[in-house]
Amino acid sequence: MSLGLLLEYDEIKGALWDLKPFKVPGVDGFQPGFYKKRLRYCG
Repeated sequence: MSLGLLLEYDEIKGALWDLKPFKVPGVDGFQPGFYKKRLRYCG
């Protein structure tokens, strides 16, 4: 995969659902559970 390619919604959702919801926050300070609940608004 090249960094120049756009990611598909299903790829992002699949990767996100593989994460545990309350693990350590990312560099933005949000845990994966935040994005799981709000994926339809982020995409």
